[in-house]
Amino acid sequence: MDLTKLLYVNSDGLMEEGKSTDSAKFASFKTDSYELTDTLLGKLVNAVNASAGAGDAGKFILLDAGGKVDGSMIDSGDVSHDSTDGVAASTAHTAFPLLAGGRQFTAIQRYDSAKTYSNDYEIVDKKYVDDVAASLGTQAEWQDSCIDQTATPPGTPSTGDRYLVGSGASGGWSGHDDEIAEWDGSAWQFTVPSTGTYTSLDDESDGLYYYSGSAWVKKYYEATTASLGCKKSGVDIQADLLANGGIALDSNSLYVQTDDSSIEKDGSGNLQVKEDGINDTHIDFGTGANQVSAVDLPIADAGGYTSETEVEGAIQELYGEVQNITVLEETAGAGGVSKGDMVYYSANDTVLPYSTLANPEAVIGIALETKAAGETVRIAQGGKTVTGVLSSATAGNRYYWNGSGWQTSIPTTSGAHVWLGFVAKNATDAITFVEFIKKNA
Repeated sequence: MDLTKLLYVNSDGLMEEGKSTDSAKFASFKTDSYELTDTLLGKLVNAVNASAGAGDAGKFILLDAGGKVDGSMIDSGDVSHDSTDGVAASTAHTAFPLLAGGRQFTAIQRYDSAKTYSNDYEIVDKKYVDDVAASLGTQAEWQDSCIDQTATPPGTPSTGDRYLVGSGASGGWSGHDDEIAEWDGSAWQFTVPSTGTYTSLDDESDGLYYYSGSAWVKKYYEATTASLGCKKSGVDIQADLLANGGIALDSNSLYVQTDDSSIEKDGSGNLQVKEDGINDTHIDFGTGANQVSAVDLPIADAGGYTSETEVEGAIQELYGEVQNITVLEETAGAGGVSKGDMVYYSANDTVLPYSTLANPEAVIGIALETKAAGETVRIAQGGKTVTGVLSSATAGNRYYWNGSGWQTSIPTTSGAHVWLGFVAKNATDAITFVEFIKKNA
């Protein structure tokens, strides 16, 4: 094993190789810029990576296993955020903000994740503010505006589009009546309103929509104006007591200023219609809704001639009486009668067709309807128009009864009684002329 060799300067000033047995003292190692002395070499040999306190003063520092300076080497008192080596806080540490707010951030600052805050003076992040704002909106029951209220989803919605779902919703909104639908870019998301929720529609500027618990109700706030005689005070419409032609006070009583044509005040200040103040030009006559007709006009009938209380009823009653002048009402006898039959009294209070012309009974008229035995039949006498008895008649022709029907020629049967019944008005209508002509020989 070779011994360690040491080169040193001898007493003659010459380099000499020494051996381990030689006694030689190392003085120094010097270069152009640095000198390694015995003292400095001792410090290098005794370098530490963890301080034991004041006894390690002046020693060199070794990095620890992690390549870092051990924390025991640093005194917290040596670190100041107010100054560095005597440099004022206003100019030191330019990469860091000042607690006094004298230096602005030049980029967005953020947390690594959302935090929970509890102290009034803690600095919060945007997400926290947004969440609080959203929760306040929910608590206040206000919802962001919607584009429209409809029951049918739009074909091509854009992300963020919101709609108030109407009744009878279809398609992707089926089963979501009265909810708020919002398109998130791929699907509809729905918000169920609670009683008291408000929202608005972008295409309606005259009100808000309020959810009553079962339906959306529109609450209007369109500006109002006051008409003549009124004035607007805030949201109230009040009587304008100074308006011409409007409402005024008279001894603390309201009265309406009258015109010069139809309305006046009596001696007590009451309103009344002037004499001849209303004429036919003020009345809407007719038979339509809210029009005045005969059914609206009362009848006094001081003579007691009718049981009706209005003009229309009295006219109808009078018309019926006039009709009875030319129309009898009798009871049909056994076998009944047919419309167009010439009839006579066949027994007490009953009538039958005059079928045997040789019989001497007097004819009383022509049946206007077909009735069975025991039923009341109306019978026309002279001057009554009858329809539906004749066909293909010639106007002006006379028609005679032959015992079962009508003919234009006079019956010639021996002993027959000849009765005139009709004169044709046209092909189907005739007027009655109930008249005995003769008895054949």
